[in-house]
Amino acid sequence: MLLKPPTCASCVLYEKGKGFCPDKISRKHQIVYWAEAPGKNEIAEGEPFKGKAGFVLHSWLTAAVPELRIAQERGEISFVNTLRCLPPEIQGRAYPRGEERVLAEAHCRQYDPPMDGVETVVLFGEAAQHLHFNVP
Repeated sequence: MLLKPPTCASCVLYEKGKGFCPDKISRKHQIVYWAEAPGKNEIAEGEPFKGKAGFVLHSWLTAAVPELRIAQERGEISFVNTLRCLPPEIQGRAYPRGEERVLAEAHCRQYDPPMDGVETVVLFGEAAQHLHFNVP
């Protein structure tokens, strides 16, 4: 498990969230897979999309859509989470709510990748509510 960087110290989830999972950014990304938060597998391995979402992504989505498979083979896909630590479960779901959610998401925006050149963003779960940029 990766330790949280010092920049996480001011986050509301610093004491509550487990581990740290940095984004996997391609320097030539045209596609970004964007999820809510890392799960237990992602925290253990220190890489996004290694759990259930990653299985679905790699097993059928990328295999079913030739353009995605080609982009992945070319290294044109980045893998990002809205939050970079595993939040505590609230009512059976590992994602904060209310003001804690707003503050945690705002804090984690500092890690968001530049979106220049991105043609497609594939969103998983509540990640869509986090994004605040315009994709041409």
